[in-house]
Amino acid sequence: MKEAEILKSYCQVLSDALLEVSRNGPKSYKVLKISLADLGDIASEELCNAEDYSRLVETFSSLTDPCIYWFEISQQTNIENVWNSFRAYKNKHSRSVPAMKKELPKNTNILYLGKVKKGLLGRLKQHLGFTNAIKTQSLQLRHWASEIGLVVKIHVMEFEQENSNLVGVFEFKLAREMKTILGTHTT
Repeated sequence: MKEAEILKSYCQVLSDALLEVSRNGPKSYKVLKISLADLGDIASEELCNAEDYSRLVETFSSLTDPCIYWFEISQQTNIENVWNSFRAYKNKHSRSVPAMKKELPKNTNILYLGKVKKGLLGRLKQHLGFTNAIKTQSLQLRHWASEIGLVVKIHVMEFEQENSNLVGVFEFKLAREMKTILGTHTT
């Protein structure tokens, strides 16, 4: 049966990709700390001149394969203030933002975790709030987090292209373990 052979062959590709990650971890791992207060008043057309954004481009532009990324709150911050600021923004604006859990998760400083199969820089730009697309779900950080002086570390794990269909599984597992403040994750 031809279909069974196709599935067996594809399972071997996935198996090999998983084995590679289990042995060596991600292809690369990078972290960048940025202050959202510095991006709050920048017009979209001026973004390329912003120092923090230039560092973001410099740090992550070489990552072109599938990635998992997360935003870690990096300074001593009252997580409840973050939660309330996000909720106030979500209730006032029509832009699509991640879901809020029913209750504020305890003992975590991971704001959000996501995945991208390609286009990491574009996706991070959306999360920072520099997009005109109101229906694309993103954090919109500059629109609410800059007001509270939030500083975040952006973590990015890049995987080999063969893992593009597995990053969703990796995202689900990491999000459950990290107990993200925002967003829901399903398989």
